[in-house]
Amino acid sequence: MAGFVGSYPCRLDERGRFVLPAKLREKMPGTIHITRSLVDDCLLLYTEDEWKVLEEQVRELPTTTNRAAKNFVQVVFGQAAECEVDKQGRVGLTSYLMQAAGLDRDIILVGIGSKMEIWDAKKYETNLSELDFDEILNGISQFGLNI
Repeated sequence: MAGFVGSYPCRLDERGRFVLPAKLREKMPGTIHITRSLVDDCLLLYTEDEWKVLEEQVRELPTTTNRAAKNFVQVVFGQAAECEVDKQGRVGLTSYLMQAAGLDRDIILVGIGSKMEIWDAKKYETNLSELDFDEILNGISQFGLNI
């Protein structure tokens, strides 16, 4: 696990590329995979190793007999993009992914442990301002997490 933490403001250029901060590039050798989040209006960025873990988990899903499993795989894998970081440290997003997450020029990369989220900066600020911390604590209590 790469252990992504922190937030990194970035800017999309006219071709839908952003410069991956050097601190993050060190944790992302090889191909990176970007797909839609099913929970929020953002994208998820996986390292090659974390993507392989997800592929292994998905391999066990009954995609030919369970519509929810099939739809999950269709969205997460069918709409994903395999990306390479170029020599200038840039990552290109497809127009489909940018549109799906409502990304404008200013974006923010948010570390969430094993992967990163890619948010439109304004949407992310709105999302943060609307969080109810009591609701969060009540929701995660079922997992036995002690912080």
